Amino acid sequence: MKVGVAVKRVAPCYTSKTCHCCNVIGHRQGKRLACLNLSCGWIGDADVNGAKNMATLRGLVPPLEAPRYCLAHGRMLS
Repeated sequence: MKVGVAVKRVAPCYTSKTCHCCNVIGHRQGKRLACLNLSCGWIGDADVNGAKNMATLRGLVPPLEAPRYCLAHGRMLS
């Protein structure tokens, strides 16, 4: 806990390249991410997208010291 805010570490694997709206890996160029899912089509800041994915994952995955969950592969990494 830091300054009254709980901190939980999340593995960053593909978090900025996976669309936070539909979980499809998009095309990242610099700070811009374009979702490749035609029915979604989200475009925006890749870092903001990654932060939203990390916020979603924080309750679903174990800390970095344990095996990590990868959004792109939809499974735990050893």
